[in-house]
Amino acid sequence: MKNELKVPTITASSLLPVSFATASDADKALPNIGSKASNYATIQEFLGTDAVRPGFGLSFAHYQKIVNEPETAALIQGLLSQ
Repeated sequence: MKNELKVPTITASSLLPVSFATASDADKALPNIGSKASNYATIQEFLGTDAVRPGFGLSFAHYQKIVNEPETAALIQGLLSQ
């Protein structure tokens, strides 16, 4: 049996920074900000800012905005065709 890589669906919510101290659970979730940021948000929630520095994340909306620009999309298509 072949192992399959399960890639989560990106559900970016906003271009605004996600403050881990005040964000909703959905905003701090992996589909919005990615695994590293989501894990850091969880650590901050459990251990508090005495153990880790206050943090924030950027949603995948920034990535989507960049890759959907015509110049970037053309570059990506050119690389994929090679």
